[in-house]
Amino acid sequence: MDDFKIIFFILIGVLPILTYVIYIYFRDEYKPEPIITLFIAATLGCITSYILAFLFYDKEIFPSFYPYWEWSKCWDIGFTKIALPSEVSKFIVLQIFLFFNKDNDEHIDGIIYSVCIALGFLFFQNYLFLEHSKYEWYINAVIIIFIFIPAHYTYGVLMGYFTALSRWKNLLYLLPTLVIPTFVHGLYSSVFLWIDFSTWHNYYIIIFLALIISAFILHLLKEKSIEKLLTHDIDLLQ
Repeated sequence: MDDFKIIFFILIGVLPILTYVIYIYFRDEYKPEPIITLFIAATLGCITSYILAFLFYDKEIFPSFYPYWEWSKCWDIGFTKIALPSEVSKFIVLQIFLFFNKDNDEHIDGIIYSVCIALGFLFFQNYLFLEHSKYEWYINAVIIIFIFIPAHYTYGVLMGYFTALSRWKNLLYLLPTLVIPTFVHGLYSSVFLWIDFSTWHNYYIIIFLALIISAFILHLLKEKSIEKLLTHDIDLLQ
């Protein structure tokens, strides 16, 4: 990376992630998690992302390397090469991490650690995207800030929410813990891969705006999930 890319990566690929981590940290109003534990969770997510990139790296998953694809191919890559390996690996890391973590003693803890792992995972993905993307810098900024980060934060909340339910209510919730984030991630990635950001045709812009709108809708839904778990934690502490 040259100096501009390094500064751009810090401003676009790192600071927004830190903002989301700080936000989710302060959502735990009653018994905040140790910062070092959150750092370890994020680091595990980053290492997991690096290992996946080393094992399965394929340049064709980056938008700057593909021509116009049929929807079936976007669907295949979005699910099999992106969503499935990403969510399965994060699921395994999260379950092992929570099993050995003595601080996992509240309902909301599942969401907090899941988000940290997901955003740590995204940290390395942002690096790969900026390193190989041939789009203009402002397009990269919009993609990362308004699509990548909110989306991965949402995947983390979904996985953490059902993980908490599986711990405190019923182990059967482990199934949606993996299935729902994988489906949402796969659908989101498939639509994203179908968009040709270099042409900016009207129908692509409509789909792009729909992606941003859906990100905010998911944001509202996951906020309700967080509030529900916080309510359970109040009862737990009383």
